Amino acid sequence: MGDRPSFIYRLSVRLAERALPLAARFDKKIARGLDARRGVLERLAAWGQAQRDPRRPLVWVHAPSVGEGLQAKPVLESLRAERPQWQLVYTHFSPSAERLARTLPVDLVDYLPFDRPADIAAVLEALQPSALVFSKLDVWPELTLAARRRGVKLGLISATVALESSRLRWPARRWAEPAYRALDRVGTISEDDGRRLRQLGARGDVIEVTGDTRYDSVAERAERFDRAREPFARLAAAPAGTFTVVAGSTWPGDEAVVLAAFVDLLAQVPAARLILAPHEPNPDHLAGIAERTRHLKLPRPVRLSQLEHAASSPRSSGCPSPWALTGT
Repeated sequence: MGDRPSFIYRLSVRLAERALPLAARFDKKIARGLDARRGVLERLAAWGQAQRDPRRPLVWVHAPSVGEGLQAKPVLESLRAERPQWQLVYTHFSPSAERLARTLPVDLVDYLPFDRPADIAAVLEALQPSALVFSKLDVWPELTLAARRRGVKLGLISATVALESSRLRWPARRWAEPAYRALDRVGTISEDDGRRLRQLGARGDVIEVTGDTRYDSVAERAERFDRAREPFARLAAAPAGTFTVVAGSTWPGDEAVVLAAFVDLLAQVPAARLILAPHEPNPDHLAGIAERTRHLKLPRPVRLSQLEHAASSPRSSGCPSPWALTGT
């Protein structure tokens, strides 16, 4: 088993890092990620010096974005409840995860530094983790193999690999194989995921089907949710039996299918409703939805923010359009 990433992987990381400032000129999300990472090594080092107690185990959980964070959340909550003396650290990659990260029961939250040898060595020295747990699939080779060399236990939770995943093909598969092989425990969502994880390099004897922790997280949130709270009460203000379609965490490709199907549905069920929650409700994404709406001749959607303003009006009730955009 290789104990360090390949030269080609390290070169690719360096090239990608150099290309990011140019890409950031055209992508606000990339720009936000670059800006938020400034000083991340210093922040982690400062926390390690001031707060890290080497007498206490530290579990470091990494989840790249919101979906993976929701999978990590019930695990972190269980650890906090059952092992309150342990220190917990959570890192993420995407700016989309910032809001969720602030709600987690951990001692430290920050961005994951780029997967470069010097940066990873500095972070591991600062945090001195006892265990490093990845959520879903993103197992970074430099971080994983460096942690293994330090004797850190390595885990992967809610692991899933899509049949068409690019990770199953060269060159990603070749680059990632040593990192997946280094994992000490892998909890997969299904047996099929376990088979594909073995293709990626994970050892069969460490793989166990444990299901998707995100279901635990969503179920718990649903139980606590106040359905009478505005503006959500306004979304729910529909006659009993109203046919309602909810499409969550959608991307443009999803919306192309959902909106076209909703047009057909309205022709058959005029009272049907659609609630659409884009994965990234930024201006560009919403503009694309608006353009597709005009092309399909759908009524203009009502945004969640508009319902919030309408909540203060005693004459306003319900949602005046057959479909609504949430997260906006």
